[in-house]
Amino acid sequence: MKTFEILRKHNIHPKKRLGQNFIIDNNIIDKIYRAAEINDSDYILEIGAGLGTLTEQLVKKCFYLWAVECDKKLCDVLNQELINYSSKIDIIPHSILDVDISKIAKERKIKVCGNVPYYITTKILFHLVEYRDYIDYAVLTIQKELAERLLASPGTKTYGRLTVSLRFFATLDKLFEIKPNSFFPAPDVTSVVIKLKFRHILPQDINITLFSNIVEALFQERRKNIQNSLCLLKSKRITKELAKEILDGCEIDRKKRAEQLMLKDFLALTRFISKY
Repeated sequence: MKTFEILRKHNIHPKKRLGQNFIIDNNIIDKIYRAAEINDSDYILEIGAGLGTLTEQLVKKCFYLWAVECDKKLCDVLNQELINYSSKIDIIPHSILDVDISKIAKERKIKVCGNVPYYITTKILFHLVEYRDYIDYAVLTIQKELAERLLASPGTKTYGRLTVSLRFFATLDKLFEIKPNSFFPAPDVTSVVIKLKFRHILPQDINITLFSNIVEALFQERRKNIQNSLCLLKSKRITKELAKEILDGCEIDRKKRAEQLMLKDFLALTRFISKY
């Protein structure tokens, strides 16, 4: 069934406060489905199942699907529209941020799909990072501006804390863009479908908490050089003199700003500082 038919049938009005923008272009739904590369042995977690237009495509092919949807009325719609697949779908009436993915996945690696609410996309990304050991990859529709930040190169204005953090935990590919008129209601921005592939083997000599704290400290005041920014590190007491010693030891120019550093530089700093 098409999006507008479902909206009329169930008297659904999109809720702006929940960031509801439903995809109305069936060709786009099909492209997202194909990008997810689902096979009949896959376990799928869908974020923001909405009206179930993508859900139906996924559940037809996969072995089992968990559809997460925080809008209780839409959960009722999903139960009605997908009743033929009730044996292989579990509709979860919660925000994805409240879902313990480890309890869903158990010993399995799952695949994640979703047209995520833009106002909490960053929180959702870090939520997925938290459960990365249970996720093979995620195919997500996000705001183009955020995608550009995730894919940014060192030295650019869009390169920041989120870029470095996500790059440590995953590889990221931009698959295709979606124009606003492919949604109802049409958002004010262009959207992008990305594929997030998590790294399941991370460097064993990296203290992840310290790494995250260093990234946060260095990007806290972007205009400061990194020698001054290191003094903002909360978990370690670093003076300006010690910051100079650390940067010299890592062979990093202390006059640089955080946006000029590559991931390998943040990793070098983490290894060096962890000795103190």
